[in-house]
Order: sequence, then structure tokens, then C-alpha cells
Amino acid sequence: MSALDLIADVVNATFGDPVTITPPAGAPWTGQGIFRDSPVDDIAALGRPYGTNVFTLQIQRPLPDAAVVDALVEPSIRPGEAFRVLGIYRDRSPAANAFAVLELEPA
Repeated sequence: MSALDLIADVVNATFGDPVTITPPAGAPWTGQGIFRDSPVDDIAALGRPYGTNVFTLQIQRPLPDAAVVDALVEPSIRPGEAFRVLGIYRDRSPAANAFAVLELEPA
């Protein structure tokens, strides 16, 4: 196990919470992930600024089979809320257990 592997494990153990990912077809997966609700400033079509939120989930590789576009994500830190996976972006880290980022939207 490399130092990079250890870093990802420590980050996930420290900041992660239980999360369930249910694909459109197949079995759900429950594991540890880091859910983020990040406020960002954006510019509307007419040039007026407004605030919005960007939702992401970071999970470690290897990715579970349930982590696919259109899967439903239910983070335990947001009870009763669900999010749909829009895209999956892999980290460029060479660590075998590096994080992937799932881009989410409210379901």
C-alpha cells in the first residue's frame, strides 16, 4: 500500500458518511462517501449574478457497479433527500483507491 492509498483512506474515514447508490437497474450499493453541497455564484442569461448550489459525491475506486449515470444517491447526512448522478469524473491520482467525483442534481 502506497502513501497515496493511505491518504485517500484517511480522508474518506474522516470526512465520509454512509451513502446508498441505487442504479436504474441492479442492486443498490451502500458504502462510505463524501457528499458536498457547494454554493457557487453564476451568471444568468441576462447577465445578472445569482447563487446556486453544486452537489457532488466523492467515492473511492474501484467504483461500485451501482455508480452509473442516472443512479439515485441517498446520502445519510441529508435524510429524505435523493440526488441523480449526472456524470462521473475520475481523479488523476495514480492511487488504486483514489476518489472519483459524481456530479449530482436533486432528484
